[in-house]
Amino acid sequence: MLLIPIVISSIQDDDDRDFFTQLYIENHAVMHRVALRCAQSSFEADDIVSDALIALIRKAPLLRSMDPPALRAYVFTTVRNCGARYARKRKSAHELPLENIVEGPFDADGESDPLEAVLRQCTIDEIRRAVKKLNETDQVTLIMKYYLHWDDAGIAEELGLKPASVRSRLLRARQHLCDMLKEAGRE
Repeated sequence: MLLIPIVISSIQDDDDRDFFTQLYIENHAVMHRVALRCAQSSFEADDIVSDALIALIRKAPLLRSMDPPALRAYVFTTVRNCGARYARKRKSAHELPLENIVEGPFDADGESDPLEAVLRQCTIDEIRRAVKKLNETDQVTLIMKYYLHWDDAGIAEELGLKPASVRSRLLRARQHLCDMLKEAGRE
């Protein structure tokens, strides 16, 4: 049995409550799957979904005007954005789930990348320690790109940048990470 989140149950207007109940029933699986990519537990994922629902409820008139595919995409994007905000708020590096940074390709052409070679020689803990030492801008940019798998346009929108600026930030962040990991390897 699917439990409807309390945030939906607390909506005063019957039509809105019915609309969001149906929206949740139709999209709960993808909402939780996306939230779990940003969270370290199902409890955190539930918090992310609740935050996303609050954001969606504020946009009720807009959501009612959307066709189903656009609505589903909007819900997905809202959960993803709430997950990214949640990840940015984490303070300590041991909470950053960075295993995915080693798994993905770093070079769009599939060619050899110096950072990829360095990452393959490091443990996850070494990568976490190095990322913790990066400035917040580099941390957020790397997490959004390589852990949350956002595209440059999505990162640009969230951070208020142009996509070309995101690519520059990613290049610098990757270089800083590579330098830190090389330095740590010499110690």
